[in-house]
Amino acid sequence: GYLPYWEMDAGIDDHLRDLPLTTLALFSVTHTTRGAISTTQPGYRAITGDLGRQLIEDAHDRGTRVELVYTSFGSRRNTRLFEDLERQDAVIENLVELMDETGADGINVDVEVLDPTLVLAYGGFVKRLRTAALHEDDDATVSVATGAGPTGAAMAKVAADAGADRIFLMGYDYRVASSSPGASAPIDRSDGGLRSLRW
Repeated sequence: GYLPYWEMDAGIDDHLRDLPLTTLALFSVTHTTRGAISTTQPGYRAITGDLGRQLIEDAHDRGTRVELVYTSFGSRRNTRLFEDLERQDAVIENLVELMDETGADGINVDVEVLDPTLVLAYGGFVKRLRTAALHEDDDATVSVATGAGPTGAAMAKVAADAGADRIFLMGYDYRVASSSPGASAPIDRSDGGLRSLRW
């Protein structure tokens, strides 16, 4: 179950206590231009604050694993990251350090809007992150969440090749003003469109 920082408020601990989760994914932290963890972001503050630390402790008491969600969104941001091995290595080092410091059991990688030419670099990042996480903790996990389109499917493939422990293809969609009538993420389509959850 993903728990976004904007839902980390009074009463969330009671809600989580009643959910049969195997893994609690705390959403999210991201990096600065130099590869450090951005400590000014609300996700970082929520996860490393008193409530976030209590959520991690409570999850462990229930036998639930905890993963930190790392996000990197946007084409320009991801191009800068995945064309720069030194920056990637800094991100990896700092993510593993944060995993250890918070007592989390792993890291979930959510990279969105990636140039298809950088898919292999993304796979290399996932592999090196998993190696570093396992070096820190023999039981650590690295999972990924990718889009469900062609680029996301390619990212899922290289993440599998890199040894990712779990892969999510995000098949949901958001309804916006320009959405077509009907389900926003249909299992099957009757409007002639190609993409559906089954696709």
